[in-house]
Amino acid sequence: KNIRRTLALTFFTFTSRSVWSQSLLSIYVILVWKDHPEYVGYVLATMGMIQMISSALIRYSYYLILASLISVSAMGLSLYAITIERSRFVLFLLANGLWGMSWGVSESILPVIFSESSATLAVNNNNKTTDSTYKMCSILVRLGIIVGSLLTLIVFERLGNQWNIENCVTVMLIGMGCNLPVVFLLCSLKTIPFDDAEVEESEEEEDEQQEYYDAFSIAYESALLLSDEEIMDENYIVEGSLEDRLFIPEEDGEVPILIHLADILSSFAGGMSIWYFPVFLVQRLKLDPVSIQFLYLIIPLGHWLSPYLAKLLSSVIGPCRACISMQGTYVLFMISMITCHLKGYPIWIICTLYVLHSSLMNSTSTLSRSMILQYVPVEDQHKWGNIAESIQMLLWSCAGVTGGIIVGKYGLLIVFFVTVALQFLATLPLAILY
Repeated sequence: KNIRRTLALTFFTFTSRSVWSQSLLSIYVILVWKDHPEYVGYVLATMGMIQMISSALIRYSYYLILASLISVSAMGLSLYAITIERSRFVLFLLANGLWGMSWGVSESILPVIFSESSATLAVNNNNKTTDSTYKMCSILVRLGIIVGSLLTLIVFERLGNQWNIENCVTVMLIGMGCNLPVVFLLCSLKTIPFDDAEVEESEEEEDEQQEYYDAFSIAYESALLLSDEEIMDENYIVEGSLEDRLFIPEEDGEVPILIHLADILSSFAGGMSIWYFPVFLVQRLKLDPVSIQFLYLIIPLGHWLSPYLAKLLSSVIGPCRACISMQGTYVLFMISMITCHLKGYPIWIICTLYVLHSSLMNSTSTLSRSMILQYVPVEDQHKWGNIAESIQMLLWSCAGVTGGIIVGKYGLLIVFFVTVALQFLATLPLAILY
């Protein structure tokens, strides 16, 4: 029952988040506080920082009731902030901080519950592997995002396909309604002592569990757009092969540091601008709600395909060169999008470039991890991963504040140019490994 409930909870969580936090939240802030575009970055920073702290501090599955209470509090304060005290930004900021706390607690708890239940299921089925359940979680994350975007599209179409505060509030209330099953499901989950379900897991099963952790915790982030974390295998890097010696230097200790540095720079750059893309689509391109949600229906397909493209490219030219090529293409699409806008090109061309740019987000994360694990001892891999993820999440949150300040002082396009520059710098550590 825990597995089925966790699967359902995963779906409803990402459906709710997709309804109101993917593009709607940024646009709502711009509509209510027209003279303060920097508030978009502040909201992102608050949610991200509190989510990171909550996820780091709360590690035990008996906090399920706490997670449910935080979720209810977030819904209640959000309802008050967007209906009664709409002009008070501090209340809205606190409400989003509670949402970040709710997601952080869930992000920490659910993989533990799911792993415990899967281990028990494996014991009860004579150690039969449960990798299909982990794959199902990853599928439901993606499906929840698509369903949320589709629901938002339908509601806006029914409301007249217009951007205004009342329509945004209506859609946000529907999104919070989608979160109600999450509250009840959190209360219905039961913890299982892991000692009662001891089972020796294969490396493949551990990778499947890591896939669920990744799918649940990656930022959706950011707009939060999810990458498809493929299970790592020997096709990425063949240990001791000629390609391995050609594309990776012999100084093993430098490799994980340089790759993490590239990921951290890229994360900071993305955090500066990702929530301002919906604002760009509305203010600069004058897109209506249905058109924007249609774009967000296409982008998850790109997130699913891009890791396969990165893997295929890696098998041809090597993982390091594949990362540089994919990230370079990602930057090129963003430069082209901005240039086409400034030159007055048709909107459909700009939107196509935006979809291609967003589709490549996090497309090389699996390649990066495979290269890191190639040179980090097994006993240190978990430590490396935790430290890097914490730094990336911290900088992602700080980037929201930085991006907000830049937009407030210099304008929307300037933050995009800064993002491009930082994304280019993020390829330099990989170029050293070239």
